[in-house]
Amino acid sequence: MQRNIFFPPLSLALSQLETRFNREGNAHIIVAAPSIDELRTQHLPKHINITPKKRIGKRKVLRGRRTYHESRSKLAVWPDDAQDENAVPSIACILSGQADFHIADYMLACRSGDCILIPAGVPKQDGSQSHFDGDPTGRTCEILWVYTGITQADGISCWICRSEGLLHLKPDNSSCRIQHRFLAQVFNGFCAEALASGQTEISQRLFSLVIALIRSEIDTGNALEEWGRPRYEGTNKPNSPITQALAYIEEHLDEHLTIEKVARHVLLSPSTFSRHFKQETGQTFLEYQTQFRLQVAEKLLLTTEYPIVNICQRIGLKYWQMRTLFQKKHNCSPSEFRVRKLTR
Repeated sequence: MQRNIFFPPLSLALSQLETRFNREGNAHIIVAAPSIDELRTQHLPKHINITPKKRIGKRKVLRGRRTYHESRSKLAVWPDDAQDENAVPSIACILSGQADFHIADYMLACRSGDCILIPAGVPKQDGSQSHFDGDPTGRTCEILWVYTGITQADGISCWICRSEGLLHLKPDNSSCRIQHRFLAQVFNGFCAEALASGQTEISQRLFSLVIALIRSEIDTGNALEEWGRPRYEGTNKPNSPITQALAYIEEHLDEHLTIEKVARHVLLSPSTFSRHFKQETGQTFLEYQTQFRLQVAEKLLLTTEYPIVNICQRIGLKYWQMRTLFQKKHNCSPSEFRVRKLTR
């Protein structure tokens, strides 16, 4: 069976990073600090330029439960400064060009080959503006971002952003989610080592392993499209408990999920949760969960060489349950579905 790679920009970027990290001195890990004074105590590469940039606005704490995707990991924002503060660390790797990062109260000017680890709680740009300070005319850069997501245990999200002058863009097929607990553990281990010791041989090796694992999962077809859940028409809002529930379902798809369990996670009673879930998604909890599992199974059958038994484990169903769903929708077994689609 021919293997399909659906994220060529990511695969190419990860390959370039692997090469850099395998060449001593050709990649740098910089740990962002919560203030310019603390950053200046670090031993930084000579090409790194740091300049003060005071915030002009006030910090606004985000109240209530965290919301879906990146927003649900945000602790606070500075609307006037286009900054946010997150509950989990992330790393930004400059793939090409020169980039400026507004972090805390300073600008950090970096170049291709630099990787900036932004710890939890350190304010950073919120993604609404390009990565250029001053006149951006004629400037371009590309940056690879990696983070675990709010659970910090189930996998990795990665994406590429591109700045062109004043524009901040996300190229096609340049973002994905990989459900892989060991990968998340390695990334968390790298963050802990880098925060404790800075750029050491251990932290470089750990991050090199993270990059290699991500690339392997993408190249073998095991990465899902960004966030991976079905689209629907509804009244879903960013701060809605139902939005949090959708994220929880996605991240725990391989588990036995019940209305009671998910409702408890978003702090609602089962009856209130069921009512609002139907209002916001147009489906019952069981209908949505079944549709999502079927969609993920179809994707894995067509884009990976996973044995069907492994796909069953990934979506939290027994084989006979998955076979029943495919017979009902496609009038064939999962294996027949894979063969039919790939031979057309």
